Amino acid sequence: MRNGPDTAQAPTLSTDPAHTTPPALSPSLWPAIIPPLVYAFGSVFVPYLGWLAGVALIATSRCWNHTTKLLAALAPLVVTAIYIAVSTAVHSAGTTAGENGEFVGPTMPTGPLGIPSDVLFGSYFVLAASSFVAGIWLLAIALRRSDPAPA
Repeated sequence: MRNGPDTAQAPTLSTDPAHTTPPALSPSLWPAIIPPLVYAFGSVFVPYLGWLAGVALIATSRCWNHTTKLLAALAPLVVTAIYIAVSTAVHSAGTTAGENGEFVGPTMPTGPLGIPSDVLFGSYFVLAASSFVAGIWLLAIALRRSDPAPA
């Protein structure tokens, strides 16, 4: 038998712990992983409806208590409402009439309830960013609870 650089040899299996692959995630962890990821990324891929799907998945999950679920669902809404209120106030303060009654500020079309459309567009990004933070927070809680205690 020839030995040389063009001779193929079968790979050998190593029992060395440094060369072993880590075990795959337990199937019982997936219900703790999927809802926060849908919640974190849902509004990015499907605006507002993806966020609602994430809220529904989290609400039906048993991985978190009711207070945690409520905080995670309401925090992005509160942050978005604060953004809309402050941005609308700043926007309307900059659009006042001048000395002779002429319009001084930029003219932006308004959406529902008289909220400027650029503020509504920005609210999407605020909701997506705050949902991302809340989703990662829920994921951290679920994974921390699933970790086995150190021996």
